[in-house]
Amino acid sequence: IVQGDEVDGKMLQFEGGLSITALVVTGIFRVTNIFKKPIPLDSEQAVKFATYFLNRRSVQSAKGAHVLIEALKTLNSAGKSTPVCIQLIGNGQLDSDDPVLNVAVLDLLGNPIIPPPQNIYGKILLKKDNSVLAEKVQLTPKSSDKSIFAAQLSNYKPTRGIYSVVINVDNTFTQTMFFKVLGRVKVHSLEIGVAEADTSSSVKKQSVT
Repeated sequence: IVQGDEVDGKMLQFEGGLSITALVVTGIFRVTNIFKKPIPLDSEQAVKFATYFLNRRSVQSAKGAHVLIEALKTLNSAGKSTPVCIQLIGNGQLDSDDPVLNVAVLDLLGNPIIPPPQNIYGKILLKKDNSVLAEKVQLTPKSSDKSIFAAQLSNYKPTRGIYSVVINVDNTFTQTMFFKVLGRVKVHSLEIGVAEADTSSSVKKQSVT
């Protein structure tokens, strides 16, 4: 593991690219399984290897796709060090009248985590001044989909703006994401004008009521 090359502080790989990195990682797991030894990867290293593999998911060859899938399957069996994928559901825009934050927590292959996470919460800050809207918001699983967790933010009365949320899963994995809270505006007047892009003449505008 110490021979791995770190890239941008976010990824780990071995010299030789995808095939060599996948071979080493899967080999480590197989050897430790045969000899009943602890996996020599902590959660941070597992996340960095997973980030590298997911960054290479656009492989063009059948061999590359095979070693990539095998490596992701292997990392999925890392026990407590198994990385998870955390992402916002939808376009990240919440209605101020009913601001519900939906987050998907999946394994590396896009499947629900088994067993499911027990404790998922988020810290929400207003981006423009880093003021804290909510220190610890609990996200609860949706009964219709075991991979989606939701938090109703109405009690925190978020105003219109851009927010960051730091999601924490079982005090092991964290992910920072951004979302917007939309608000209503009142339009007093609206005019529309249509003209050719290369014309220099004035544009006649029409009022919209």
